[in-house]
Parts: sequence; structure tokens; C-alpha cells
Amino acid sequence: MRIRILGWKYVNIRKFKDVELDLTTDCKKISLIMMRNGTGKTTTINLIRAVLSGKAETWNAQEVRAFRPKSHEVEKGEFHLKIEYGNKRFHYILSLDYFMGKAYFQTSSFEERGGLEDGRKLPVNLRGVLNQEEFVNRFIFDGEQAKKTLGVGNQEAERAIVYLYEVNKLDRLISEINHMVKIRQENSDKSFERSIKIYKGKMEKGEKLYCNLIETLEKHKQAINKYEKNLKNLNNKYEDIIAADVKLKDERNRLLSEEKKMREQLQVLMGDILEQSKKPYNVSSILDNRLKWLAKNMQVLKLPKATAQEFFKELAESPRCVCGHCIGKEEKEAILSNAQRYLGQEQFGVLNAIKHTLRKYESSDIIKRRLDELENLVDQLHELGNDLDRIELEAVNRGDDEISQIKDDIDVLRGDIRSLKNKCELLETKDYNMYPNLNENTNIEKAKKFWENAKENYLRETDTYEFTKKAESVKRYISRIKEKTLEKLKKNILLEANRKIEQIISNDFIEIEKIEGHLVLKGRAAVSEGQTLAVAYAYIGSLFEHSQIEFPFVVDSPAASMDLEVRREVASILPELFQQLIIFVTSGEVAGFGESFYGLESVRYITVEESSGSIKCTEGKDYFSQFQVEEG
Repeated sequence: MRIRILGWKYVNIRKFKDVELDLTTDCKKISLIMMRNGTGKTTTINLIRAVLSGKAETWNAQEVRAFRPKSHEVEKGEFHLKIEYGNKRFHYILSLDYFMGKAYFQTSSFEERGGLEDGRKLPVNLRGVLNQEEFVNRFIFDGEQAKKTLGVGNQEAERAIVYLYEVNKLDRLISEINHMVKIRQENSDKSFERSIKIYKGKMEKGEKLYCNLIETLEKHKQAINKYEKNLKNLNNKYEDIIAADVKLKDERNRLLSEEKKMREQLQVLMGDILEQSKKPYNVSSILDNRLKWLAKNMQVLKLPKATAQEFFKELAESPRCVCGHCIGKEEKEAILSNAQRYLGQEQFGVLNAIKHTLRKYESSDIIKRRLDELENLVDQLHELGNDLDRIELEAVNRGDDEISQIKDDIDVLRGDIRSLKNKCELLETKDYNMYPNLNENTNIEKAKKFWENAKENYLRETDTYEFTKKAESVKRYISRIKEKTLEKLKKNILLEANRKIEQIISNDFIEIEKIEGHLVLKGRAAVSEGQTLAVAYAYIGSLFEHSQIEFPFVVDSPAASMDLEVRREVASILPELFQQLIIFVTSGEVAGFGESFYGLESVRYITVEESSGSIKCTEGKDYFSQFQVEEG
């Protein structure tokens, strides 16, 4: 299905008294709309989004009245949006009741019945897609949306894939299965109501405990991320203050370099000590003496014995003993019974290996020597820490009072981060030998097992155990399908997006490494604002490329923060990414970007300007380009 925006109309909205933009003439692929800052670009973008997502119905009175014109009193405003879905046209009217502070929709699908219907109507196959505001923001775009695409902790890049390729239908299928299980449980024939109530209470308690601990863990991790960012900023500030004094800076860099080398030595020492600890004769003289005693006794007793258990098993199957005596049933049973007193070939091998090792080993005091080295190294690190503190004190004595406060704040943040990481460790650990006191109230895995056991007991009691088990298997299978589907979609989209990024940003290496909710760039924590926009355009173009739905792309000031070279590349590739482009530009974007469209066909040029207190629209390339020159 192809979606096209055919135009829109403002009635009594801010500076727009009665203005219409018609995009149907000649069905141009690209519409360049020139608007100065402050004349309504952001207003238009927000209104288009509000209609397509349906968000306007949730606006409060203050949000509705924010669109009321300031120049004259009116009780109502309207925003009309004309859309084509495939071969059907829809006309949406968003009415803004300034007096009541309410917004509501009316729809005319004039290819079908004509006339107006209350509410915002959508084609059936788009109801799960366009109802998502975050998804609509993907193709009704601005700079803030681009930042969110790369913003840590944001899930929009992945959610866009989920909604566009309808992977969320798998989640709805899982919800249907859960509903079926619930009905089965409620219709159980068992009559032990009090017992069932008890089991259900435990199950619900387990679920609540588990969910609360997961939520707590997420909050701790978010706090850690926040504190680590603050810590990084404080460290940078600290570095800047120290760097102002060249002598202190050089001294501190020398000490930090020494500290790094010592910590590397510390790691090597610790590894060596742990490795040597695997040899018990080097750990303790008592263990050494006992092992030597064991070796001596094995030698005296001639362990292992020469005769193996296998000899007697073979003998029992022979007709005659080595002594010539006939072996009957009784003799066979006696031989096999007594054979258990002898070692087998495998045990022979193990004992011989032990005996050989005990005879050959030599103890040493290497662990003691390494521990002495470790103690010496720790003392040196402590002295280095004192020297680093001395540098801070010198900076304070020279008038940098701020550095003392910064250092205190750094220490507090480090303490908070350590505390939160310890809490996360307790929540996530499965090492119950180290933490024996953990229970379902303090550990996620314990809470999960408590919940699963309670759930299993409840299901057995309600006689739905087998049914639910099968349902759980189906849900796991569906979840696996979703996981694999997303994995393949991400892989294909990233390959295509990185190809486009390479084409747009030819003077720098930028690559999307993976999608973890947001886009993660390879080897980079951040890029410039212009590069952020370029990456976002490449990703969105790749995202929509293989979709069954062709979306328009509406963008506000797409090149304002880009340098000239990147502007030209973006201008050349945007028409390849989308079947319909509606681009709002300012005069500042003419160089490199706006002028790149002048040689193309199928471009509509519209200039929207304020004249004598009202807004007017003029269509035409000549007026558009002249307006750019005059504004520039």
C-alpha cells in the first residue's frame, strides 16, 4: 500500500486564518516548502503527527488552546489533512474547541460513502501501525527525533521495526494464549475453592516479587548510568582544572602512568598466585608433609596392586581356572563377587598418575614470595594515591578551591556506584554458596523459582497443568520466532543503512554496529549533529525500503546543522529513499541543500510567508529561489 499526503488546510490556527496547501497538482514527488522560523513549521509538523497518530484526542485544554490565534478572538480552529491510502482518499478534520479546551476528529472517506463520520477512521491494515505515535514520528521527522534514534536507553529504533513489519502481532498472539489459559483456569471443575485461592495467592505473590525485583534492578542500572555520566563530567572538569597548571598536569600524568603500570603488575601477580594455589604442596607445609606421607605409603604398600578387576571377570568366563580346576556356576559367582575387591583398569591409571605425581613434585615458597611482592606493590599504590592527593592539595593552595569540592563529589559518586553495583550483584547472582542468605525477596532467580513453583502448584490444583504447559511451550516457540525475525530484519536493515551512510558521509568512517533499542555506532560514543541526521535518514530509508507500505517522509530543516559536502550528499540520496518527500526549509539551507533540487524534475516549490499580519502561500520555483536569495 502506498501512502501519500495530498495537502492540508489551516483555519484559525495561530497565524493561519484560512490557508490551504494543495499537493495534488501534477503529483510531484518532492515538495520543498520555504518557511521562515516562527511562521509555523513546527506547528504544521505537530498537527500532521497529531492527526496521523490520533494523539490530538488526548490533548488537555492548555494544549488545545495553545493553537488559538493571538491576533483575534475565535472559539474554534480546524486543521484538515488529506491522505491517500492506496487508491482510497481520506479527509481528516481535527477540530479544536478553544472555548471548551477539547480536540476531536471527523473523517470523510469520500471514495467509499462520502460525508463526515465522527472519529478518526483508518484502513484496517494500518490500525496497528499509525496508532503508534513513536512510529509516526519516524516519517514525520525532525532533528529531535534523529537524536532519539541514537539516544542511549531509547527503544524507538527497534520499536519502529516491530510496528512496521508487524512483529507485534506475535505479542498479540501470546496475549490470546494467556487469555485462553485464564479462561481454562476460571472454568476448572475442581471444587476446592479455598485451596485454590491459597495457591493463587502464592502464585500472584511470586509474580509480584519477581516483577518488583526486575523493576528495582532496572532502576539501579539507570541510576548507575546516570551517576557514571556525572562522574565522567566531574572527572573531565577535574582534569581541566589540573591541566591549567602545566607543572601539576605533568606530575599527575606521570603518577597516573606509574599507577597504570602497577595495576597491570597487580593483575599478573594475582593471576600467578591463583595459579600456584592450585598446587596444595605450595600452599601449606602441613599439606606438603601429608602428601609426602601418602607417596611413601603407596610405595610401601605397592599401590596400585598388580592384579586388575578385569582379570577376574575374564577368568569367570573361562571353563578352567589357571590352577586347572573346573569353573562351575558356584565358582563363577564367587570369582565375580570377590572381583569387586580389586581395582579396574581406569582406577589403575588414575592411581598410577597420582603415584607418579607424588613422587616427582617439588614444593617451593613461590606463593610466599608472590604474596610479599603483592604486599609491596599495594604499599606503592597507596603511596601513589597519597601523591595524587598531594597534587589536589597543591591546586587548592594555589587558589583552586573548586577542585576540593569536585574531588569530594567524585568520591561520593564512586561510593554510590559501588553500592548500586553490589545491590545489582545480589539481585542477579546465581552463586548461592557465596550469598547463602538470599531468598525470593532479595534475588531475581530465587523469586523466579518461587513464582514458577507456586504457579505449577496452582495449575495442578485447578486441573489445567498439562494445558498450561503446552501453552507455555507454544509461547516459547512464538517468542523464539519473534527473536529470530527481529534478528534477521535488523541484520538486513543495518547492511543497507551502512551502505547509505558510506555514500552520504564519504569523508569519515561511521557505521551502525547494532540495534539495542537505539542505534549503536561502532567505536563511537557520539557524532556531530549533522552526522546524527545523516545516520538517521539512512536508517529510516533502509527501514522503509522493503516494507509492504510506502510511507511519505516529512522533515523539518533537514540540513541546518550539516556542512556543505554532507548537505549535497543528503540532497542527492533523500529522493532515492522515499516515494514522497515533503521538506520544510529555511533560507539558511539553500547553500548545498536547497540548490541541489533546482536541476531535478518532479519538484514542487511553495513559499509560505507572513504578509500584512496574515500568512500567504506562493507556488513556483522562481519565487522560491528569489525568496531564498532575499532572505539569505
